[in-house]
Amino acid sequence: QIPADSSHPDAGLSYAPANLYRVTIHVTDDGASGVITGWEPQRETAPWDLEPLYAVIDEHAVVAGYADEREVVDRTAGAAEEAAQWVTQTYQSQTGTANTNRFLTFVTEEPDRFNSWFIDSADLTGWIGDRAGTMFPQHRPLDAPGLDAQIATGNRMANAGGILTVGPTGLQYGIAGATDTLVHEFVHAIHLTNVPQGSGSSSVVAEGWATYNESLFQGGGEYAPRLRVTGRTLRSCVAQLDGAFPTEQDFVDAEDATCAYALSGSLYAYAASLGVDVYVLADEALATGEPLWSLIERDGVAFTAEGWSSWLQEQYG
Repeated sequence: QIPADSSHPDAGLSYAPANLYRVTIHVTDDGASGVITGWEPQRETAPWDLEPLYAVIDEHAVVAGYADEREVVDRTAGAAEEAAQWVTQTYQSQTGTANTNRFLTFVTEEPDRFNSWFIDSADLTGWIGDRAGTMFPQHRPLDAPGLDAQIATGNRMANAGGILTVGPTGLQYGIAGATDTLVHEFVHAIHLTNVPQGSGSSSVVAEGWATYNESLFQGGGEYAPRLRVTGRTLRSCVAQLDGAFPTEQDFVDAEDATCAYALSGSLYAYAASLGVDVYVLADEALATGEPLWSLIERDGVAFTAEGWSSWLQEQYG
């Protein structure tokens, strides 16, 4: 539920994901009543469409999986609660409001299961084979008779927040690695919730924002200490930096993707060092689809590729 005292357009309302199904109804009594005899998911399938679920419900996180992976769910639940608490508390302290107070995550150590959730498993084109986790935006239900008035409705252009999935790669480096992944994905989810009708931002904006926050989490509030994961990555990336801002293509090329995430996150760190409110910036970039540097310079702050790359060299060169 979006907090009632939030400035969000859906303040006080709850998000309930709406998926498409083909329902077969056997009509009886000359049309006066009927019985549902078939229920078939359309497009992508959700985890709850495939098998019964086992879940751990905590204050800020719900972690679910299938019955034969109860141990995986139990093992991940504590990490999810820690990550969710950090994200909500950080947003609360930095912006005054956390518009998402509980996150839903599905976990599995089975690659085939991971690739069957919210994805057409017959066509994985464009999906990174070793992705650790993914945040999937959810649709809202259309307004209809009988629908609870407290549920946010809308058309296909408005989201209902996001649901996370974490797979084998996100779990293989232990609880610490899983917690980092969960922070990253939870930031995606709250970012999406803050902007329910975005214009479609670039990976530089969205992945950069999630990576920036993940780096703060890793550093205990300090951005990318040199000996932590993102700091080590940036030290390597700076050595081969060409002085240009990261681009969407950098995320497509597998050999460039690691640096693309880290360098995109550093754009927010550099902006913060210049006094920019990066929380406002991230939401505005998602809402408008405009590049970070354009939005920053529009507000009268000099933000150039030369200045950014020089700052990176000073910090990590």
